[in-house]
Amino acid sequence: MPQTNFLVHDREKPEHPDSIVSVLYVDDEEDLLTIGKAFLERSGDFRVDILPSAEQALALPHLHTYDAIVSDYQMPVMDGIEFLKVFREKLPKIPFILFTGRGREEVVIEALNNGADFYLQKGGDPTAQFAELAHKIKRAVMQRKAEHSLFESERRYREVVETQTEFISRFTPDFVHLFVNDAYCRHFGLCREEIIGRVFIPTIPDEDSTIVREFFSLFTPENPDGQIEHRVILPDGSVHWHWRRDHAFFDDNGRITEFQSIGRDISVQRQAIDALKESEEKFRILADTAPIAIILYQDSRLLYVNDHVCRITGYTRDELYTMNFWEILHPDYQETAKTRGLARLRGDAAPARYDVKYFTRSGEEGWADLSAAIIQFRGKRTVLILMVGITERKVMEEELREAYEQLKEADEELQAQMFELDESQKRIRQNEYEYRTILKNLDGAFYRTDLQGNLILISPSFAEQFGYPGTNDIIGMNIRENFYLNPSDRDLFLAKIEKYGKVKDERVTLKRYDGSPVIVSISSHLFKDESGSPSGIEGVIHEITETVRIEEALEKSEEKFREMAERSSDLIIILNSRMSPDYVSPAARRIIQYDPEELVGKPPEFASSTIFSQAGPILMSAVGKTMNGEVVENVEIQVCRKDGVLIPVSLSAVPTIHNGTVDGAQVSMRDITAVRKVEQELKRSEEQYRLLADNVHDVIWTADTELHLTYISPSIEKSLGYTQKEMIGMDFSELVTPESFRKIQTLNEEHAEAMKAGKSLPKKIVLELEFSQRSGNTVWTEMMISPAFDANREFSGFVGVTRDITKRKEAEELLRKSEEQFRSFVENANDIVFSLTPDGTITYIPDKWSTIFGYGNNEVIGNPALRFIHPDDYPRIFDFITRKII
Repeated sequence: MPQTNFLVHDREKPEHPDSIVSVLYVDDEEDLLTIGKAFLERSGDFRVDILPSAEQALALPHLHTYDAIVSDYQMPVMDGIEFLKVFREKLPKIPFILFTGRGREEVVIEALNNGADFYLQKGGDPTAQFAELAHKIKRAVMQRKAEHSLFESERRYREVVETQTEFISRFTPDFVHLFVNDAYCRHFGLCREEIIGRVFIPTIPDEDSTIVREFFSLFTPENPDGQIEHRVILPDGSVHWHWRRDHAFFDDNGRITEFQSIGRDISVQRQAIDALKESEEKFRILADTAPIAIILYQDSRLLYVNDHVCRITGYTRDELYTMNFWEILHPDYQETAKTRGLARLRGDAAPARYDVKYFTRSGEEGWADLSAAIIQFRGKRTVLILMVGITERKVMEEELREAYEQLKEADEELQAQMFELDESQKRIRQNEYEYRTILKNLDGAFYRTDLQGNLILISPSFAEQFGYPGTNDIIGMNIRENFYLNPSDRDLFLAKIEKYGKVKDERVTLKRYDGSPVIVSISSHLFKDESGSPSGIEGVIHEITETVRIEEALEKSEEKFREMAERSSDLIIILNSRMSPDYVSPAARRIIQYDPEELVGKPPEFASSTIFSQAGPILMSAVGKTMNGEVVENVEIQVCRKDGVLIPVSLSAVPTIHNGTVDGAQVSMRDITAVRKVEQELKRSEEQYRLLADNVHDVIWTADTELHLTYISPSIEKSLGYTQKEMIGMDFSELVTPESFRKIQTLNEEHAEAMKAGKSLPKKIVLELEFSQRSGNTVWTEMMISPAFDANREFSGFVGVTRDITKRKEAEELLRKSEEQFRSFVENANDIVFSLTPDGTITYIPDKWSTIFGYGNNEVIGNPALRFIHPDDYPRIFDFITRKII
């Protein structure tokens, strides 16, 4: 087929508003492309571009701007799978949906394996089919957008984490690392790939491994947090001190699922502490030779104190020897020192060293590093106490403690700020989502003008809808002078605004930036300032060019089907939700003697009291089933004609469903009076023929120029045994006998020759054709065929109504046999039997006539009977006819 570019513009596609999903639909079936585009765009949620081949799609410079791609599978040169593979290499993130009639499992698997988001099979009800396609497109686009938003959120989170100087990690209880930041990698001299997804346990000195194991064993759901200081051996062999705070995550069963850790290198701080310890050790060595507080006591009484004790306490030795050893301490430490000292004398375990606070004789406070040991002095257990003044260190420690508390408070404040930042980001994402939702649901182009018509505010969709490069090119323009195609539309719009203060869904024709017309629907009102005075006009403009086109197409389609309905011999009635007729076919005049205009719009009570007054419970049951959504077929009732005569009809009803609710019905009634008469005349197989008559329905169908069925009504299943779905696509050669198909071929050839010669085609042709049923039997039908034309008045196929005339054929055969019997009787009778028309013309004579009167058939048939009667007998003949016949 010719390669046609269906895109509106060949230039780079403009950005579309967030509320509309842009779709590229690729299919080599042009009709399906057009239908799909119309269906998807009528909701206003989609902007659809269509192309007939994958090659043209891949050549588009703006291919990356589409929100989703929909492609057929079977296409010439490059099929849907090859198109998908090439597309995924170029654009892996844009949703791709395979929409095809091919339903093989291997095709589905190959499509999904190559990156298709969804696979949708064609066939069935077009409305449901394209509604499902629209749902799949929206779902795929929303999923891709959600993934993009999640990616952006994670990127921002990573930027925050990666800029931290503290090293951050997340790992399982088996130490399989799930995340590490750059600081973590730099510290251990490794790249992420060497850590992420692997078991990574930093090397810990043996002397610290026990406390680390104990640290990880203490986490519980009630106590999920902990911190520790320990040493780590880095890959270069250096030993560093680490501080870390870990948080454990638990599942519903109380099992740890993950750890999150924040740590930092505290080697410098630890070096300072170690240096302090070393200094203290040196001080103790010096204290052996330098003045330090040395105390010996037995049984709580002081035995010895050196001069340094006197200097630091202000007491003399004599005073000190009369005191218990704990009395030189601050009251807060006396009980502790007493308890520990006596325990040590008893041989019980007691701390050997601790800091104590003491009071000098003058009341000053001091701190000392107290060390205690048991020695043998004078044959008895004696406690040796060394006290080193640490008042300055205590002051420093207090300052460090205060600094630590400040750091802790700062850390807590930082954590609170981080939490607030996280909450703020959540609120921002929520606000962004709500804002996008508002934009998405804002259907149409918003505008605001001053009282002179100058545009002062517009939405971005306004510029796009009218083809302007941007909003700055429009602000300040006068909408009355630059956008109305017809001044009369403008004047009428302003008159309504002035009179009513607002307008709703006003249809006018405006013009785009390039001057091309665009049909829109405007809903606007006067807006006022704070004082209540009118300041201008604002409103929303919806482009409805496509809607108008679809309405016109629907009107033509309705006209086409109305023509089919009006050709039908059945009475067709379309009821609305109030069960009042919106349409009555012309067959009403013939069947019930009412003009359609007498019935349209009448309430259901009118029909109940007139036409259906004698229908009884059967009709009420059929109505109840229809209102419950059931199809009613071949219900026989009695209806009352306008002249009061009751006639039997076969009634069928199909409910019309809208949004899951019955909102009307289509009713067809067939006059079966003639059928009843034939049954009475034939008096054979009465029940069989009645059942057949009750279930006979005309079959409405359409076919293309190649005689393939493109539509057929469901009643075909009762006639031929095939379902409606099975019939679509079949041609008449599969359905009729060879002799009947030759009639159809002859008709098609005659149409082709007439079109080639420029002659008009007959509006209706009636053929009697013999159809083959699924069971192998055949039925005779009377087929009324008319040519069908597309919107361009081009011949596009046929439309027809087929009626089962098998019973009529059987009746004609019976009548033929009856006529032969009658003819045999007449020919063998002694009398001469002949037949006349009402005006006296002879229509039949037996062979005996020529024997008796000498006239041949050609001389008699068609001539007046009086020609063969003597004029003197005319009065007797007239008298006989008057008495016996008239």
